[in-house]
Amino acid sequence: MLKIADVSSYQGNNINGILGANDGVIVKATQSTDYVNPSYQAQVDATRTAGKKLGVYHFIQGNVDVNSQAQHFLDTIGDLATDDQVPLILDFENNSNYPVLSGNEPRQFADYVFNKTGKKIWLYISNSDIRGGGHGYYWSDMQDNPVWVAGYPLNDGSGYSQDLQDWADQHYFSNLPWWGENVTMWQFDSNPYDQSVFYGDQSTWDKLSQRVNKPVEQPAPAPQPEPQPQPSPTVTQPTEPESTAASTAPVQSESASTSTSATNESSSATSTSDNSANSDSKPTGVHEYNASFLLKVANAIIDFFNHLFKK
Repeated sequence: MLKIADVSSYQGNNINGILGANDGVIVKATQSTDYVNPSYQAQVDATRTAGKKLGVYHFIQGNVDVNSQAQHFLDTIGDLATDDQVPLILDFENNSNYPVLSGNEPRQFADYVFNKTGKKIWLYISNSDIRGGGHGYYWSDMQDNPVWVAGYPLNDGSGYSQDLQDWADQHYFSNLPWWGENVTMWQFDSNPYDQSVFYGDQSTWDKLSQRVNKPVEQPAPAPQPEPQPQPSPTVTQPTEPESTAASTAPVQSESASTSTSATNESSSATSTSDNSANSDSKPTGVHEYNASFLLKVANAIIDFFNHLFKK
């Protein structure tokens, strides 16, 4: 449980005493479309310097464009709008100085802020207004948002006690419409300043304050070295070995070379033809010579045997 105070211009720039007695401070930032708490920045800086939990809120005003009020709030709080440890809160309460609220403002304001920041608005509302407040308020469209209930059993500055909590549990929270027992914070006293208790620790505070649809940050690509110019490759033409004849022969024209080539081909063909003819005639003479010789030998052998048998 955390002890929380909320402050506005009434507390001025010096809130050191309040900071010393509490675990966190919720600062009024804006109202309507043009008002900014003149002590807003000093109070925010003091809270952060003290290392306390910080929240900021907008006081909604009836009959004024809701989206314009929401944008005025976001413009004023700047980077706090996306700080995952700072809740954004809408103060919904009727004031006799302003038109009566319709009850539609919280959902429209919450949707606008969510679309811009990814955060769920916390709703500050009295116990009476939760139960309709005589205006027929109906909160089914806000029951998923954290709720900060205002209700003062004593309002005498005596501070928070377990007896006070037991009374509130019985009379406020045991039969609370829409939120039931899921109360985020209770403002139990406004004397000498607004005092509340937050039902959770610092990690719970941060969890309810963070962006629901926080974008995933993509890692930056690793730097790539710049390409260096490459030297052009040197192309070496292969050198064919030159024959002695080619190196000493005179250069001929293309037509002369062609004529010479044709003549060489003709001579080659003639030589081949002559050789073929010689090759065909030579074996014929050799065969005839051998046949005549063998015939003579055979006749001689026959004569020899005839002569031998006659004896």
